[in-house]
Amino acid sequence: MTTIQQPFHSHQKWVIATVIFGALLPLIDTTAINLAVPAMQQGLHSDVTSIKWVVIGYSLFAVMTVALCAWLTRKVGATQLWLAGLLLFTASSALCANAASLDIILVARALQGVGAGILMVGMQTLLVKAVGREQLKQAMTLVAMPAVIAPMLGPVLAGYLLSVGDWSWLFWINVPIGGVALVLSFFVLPREHADEETRLDVLGVLLVSVGIGSVLYLAVCLDDVSSKGDAQQWSIPVLATVCSLFAWGWAKRHFASLGDNALIRLAPLGIPSCRASLVLLFLASLAFYAGLLAIPLVCHES
Repeated sequence: MTTIQQPFHSHQKWVIATVIFGALLPLIDTTAINLAVPAMQQGLHSDVTSIKWVVIGYSLFAVMTVALCAWLTRKVGATQLWLAGLLLFTASSALCANAASLDIILVARALQGVGAGILMVGMQTLLVKAVGREQLKQAMTLVAMPAVIAPMLGPVLAGYLLSVGDWSWLFWINVPIGGVALVLSFFVLPREHADEETRLDVLGVLLVSVGIGSVLYLAVCLDDVSSKGDAQQWSIPVLATVCSLFAWGWAKRHFASLGDNALIRLAPLGIPSCRASLVLLFLASLAFYAGLLAIPLVCHES
């Protein structure tokens, strides 16, 4: 028996278009900024080790924010959180464009990462609330194409903007797009009632932050060791590995004890299809984004 797919009504179409338009900001930014790293290093008079935290800090705060989004959505509402994410991403983009030192741009990129984390999670939440679970597959099909194309357009856009301007243009371009997305979201997305009684799992936040930070720092340390070839520097990667394993092991026990009230619910991981999907998503993302990040840099240097 086949299920007849119902067409979206007018308001649902507007919600889908608004969400896609807002989500384009972090999707394009993810790959565009990497091409501008050499120009930023020269413009900010920084070294290679320091400038790469412009990318790492953004990713770190984005992932940490994703872990908090479930609680934040219940606390303030999905639409209100989406508007805050858009405003934060747009304002921090302007701050990045005006940054005159490495310290300022690192702080601005961290704020931008928080906004990006909110937008990437908020996109799915708003779609579920707008179209329902019955039409979610249809909506995700419409979102999937821009979500794949946008990261590929990032290096192209970055290359053009760097040829006609400087690295700050990659951040200025986010400001008008973010402004239009804010206006659309304000008038199109419905407001929600917040659950002010929901409590934050503070220990869970700390454990996830230490775990994620240790993993990223481990990757940075391994890159430094491989490039410098100093065997004595292996003590730091080993320490980061121990901290990461300890934090994630403690977090697993902590989340399991809290059940549905945990910051991250572990019950879906007990489903074999869910575990397989996560592994495949990880491998596909690794291959997809590695090429998008590496190829433009290689072509730029050659």
